[in-house]
Amino acid sequence: MTMKAQLTKFICLIVAGLLLASPLAAAQQFPNKPIEIIVPWAAGGNADQQARILANVSEGILGVPIFVRNQPGGGTVPGVMEAISAPADGYTLIWTAIPSVATVPALRETPFSREDLYPLANVSENTLVLYVRDDSEWYTLEHFTDAAQGRSLNMAVNAIGALPHLAAVGLAQEVGTNFNFVTEGSSAGAVVSLLGGHVDAALAHEPQAYSHGEGLRALAVFEPERSRYLPLVPTAEEYGYAVYGYVRDSISVNADAPDDVKQTLAEAFAQAMQSDELTNQFLSRRIKKLYLSPEDTLSLWDEAGESYQQIIDQLQQ
Repeated sequence: MTMKAQLTKFICLIVAGLLLASPLAAAQQFPNKPIEIIVPWAAGGNADQQARILANVSEGILGVPIFVRNQPGGGTVPGVMEAISAPADGYTLIWTAIPSVATVPALRETPFSREDLYPLANVSENTLVLYVRDDSEWYTLEHFTDAAQGRSLNMAVNAIGALPHLAAVGLAQEVGTNFNFVTEGSSAGAVVSLLGGHVDAALAHEPQAYSHGEGLRALAVFEPERSRYLPLVPTAEEYGYAVYGYVRDSISVNADAPDDVKQTLAEAFAQAMQSDELTNQFLSRRIKKLYLSPEDTLSLWDEAGESYQQIIDQLQQ
């Protein structure tokens, strides 16, 4: 190579380096700054734990810090609205869950619909369980529902309109009774209320009950099949009640985000979901990992919207 050719090549390399280091080039590289995940539920809850585990594992894949910020209250509406109102650049994500992402817009007038969100990955499946205390007089769901027909029982749930409340309403409709609902802000709070003797029963997510240790008796799980962590506990369907309370947690972004940003995030979260680190942390907390692609998660959202709309219609009559 001649001296002139070498000089030309050297100059080209310098120019290319300067272009890559320019603000324009940096702006085209995603991600190049911290990412925030808004969790529209309280700290320490099931969603919060999952979001923090996924964030920690995904940082090493995306190469930027990922922060989790809790914004509970308002039936998830304030948290979702903040995520949607932020620039649609992929740096503000929102933790979503079935059924809330489908039911909240159906239960109240909201400034958004689930079409405003794009799921990047479904993360888990968690079982909703009906619990009473160990010293309770009820040993089966049949005992419990028989008692519910003769007196007004207090049921702890996380929030009105949330999954445990809708599942309890569905059960009450099939039994032909009503429950006095006590809202505690989270499934963990519902379990604490039950253990404290403030209510007769609680519908709560399985990981929250497990984290509180002894003192609870599980009467039924609200899934089509028994939980692998509670194999001796029948499903509500086994007692003749076709009531389901499945929870599917996912992470989403503003639907207007660029396609390449969505793809980058979706691929990173898919990789994180396959890691041993995430798998082991989920197992230690009894969180059931369930990865679904964006397309399959969207299908799940549609299915849940149709399923829970029937309960909501009866609730609003």
